[in-house]
Amino acid sequence: MKMLRILAGITAAMFALSPALAQKSDSPSGTKADIVIGVTTPFSGPYSLLGDLARGAQAQFNQINDEGGINGRKVRVIALDDELSPARALELTRQLVEQDKVLFVFGTVGTGSNAATMRYLNTNKVPQLLIQTGATRFVNVKNAPYTMIGMPAWETEGAAFGHYVATSAPNAKVAVLRSNDDFGTDYLAGFKRGLGDKRANLVADVTHEATDPTVDSQIVSLRSSGATVLAVFTNGKFVVQAIRKAAEIGWKPTLILPVGSSSTPGILRPAGVENAVGAISSSFSKNLYDPALAQDPYVKGYYAMLKKQIPNGDPENSLYTGGAIQAQVLAEILRRAGDNLTRENVMKQASSLKDFDFGGLLPGIKINTSPDDLRPFRQLKLMRFDGTSWKQFGDIISD
Repeated sequence: MKMLRILAGITAAMFALSPALAQKSDSPSGTKADIVIGVTTPFSGPYSLLGDLARGAQAQFNQINDEGGINGRKVRVIALDDELSPARALELTRQLVEQDKVLFVFGTVGTGSNAATMRYLNTNKVPQLLIQTGATRFVNVKNAPYTMIGMPAWETEGAAFGHYVATSAPNAKVAVLRSNDDFGTDYLAGFKRGLGDKRANLVADVTHEATDPTVDSQIVSLRSSGATVLAVFTNGKFVVQAIRKAAEIGWKPTLILPVGSSSTPGILRPAGVENAVGAISSSFSKNLYDPALAQDPYVKGYYAMLKKQIPNGDPENSLYTGGAIQAQVLAEILRRAGDNLTRENVMKQASSLKDFDFGGLLPGIKINTSPDDLRPFRQLKLMRFDGTSWKQFGDIISD
């Protein structure tokens, strides 16, 4: 996910994103006129900017409601502030299910919060859809048949990067900076898998803790390895720091950046776009900031929606974009569910998407799911930063 500057911290324990969001019913499918769904996310605390994912989803659902809703019903979202605390996320998820009678939970942010709620939701057969983590532990349908991640699996993207390095620079020395958590571990596992028989080219692997003030010392250490490729498998400020420090000490490796750490306004500009020229990342959706797509129907529609629904919002906030994508996919699942708004049928529809594109995917990329593989985003394309914008290259990579 792309972490941008915070717009507005919201400190209420519960934040109603639209009127009547707390409306309850005795049925998990909501009232006859409404479809009630829920999300827990950080609206306050140090990670409050991530609440913009839920705001983006709500904006898209508001637009859908303004255009007539889904099968004649309005979608109402109950959004609660979990402060990115796993214990708080579990408490509030139980509230959503047992008191608010939501049809399903979606978009919960963070590996810890989703791990804390996964067992409860699966035991109670409540769909846990498009969660905001790509950790491998959430893609096991045998253990969690009601859980669907909402981004490419981290290991999948890592493997794509590894394969690219092995084939485009087979003799290059490679260094890795990664967070000491599931994010960094999964990306490294995939990266090694993608490197294949070039794995010995990985000459340095250094971690950092979330509590570290900077990663300056790690970058200095990695430079001494002689690596000409640096994979930065971490998030937010640590990516900015890594890019800046490498430039500051005169180290110019080819940068590998995860899709959630490649935002031009949120990462590259603060780090200095001139320091990221030639960086490699990946994507599955259209780049809304690419001037070449200014007249694209989806891009125009997205900005019109954002202007109407979040008039004071930053149009470059890609967290809004991520939330809107969640809402588009969820809307398709609900359309397919028709009037049979049971949790069982919602899960049936979520696990049988075929060649779906809401208009915002890259050409040739489609969403496909099955009961054996609930990952909606199994295709991606590599892209390279040219100093101004990201440009896709190569073939579509499928996992």
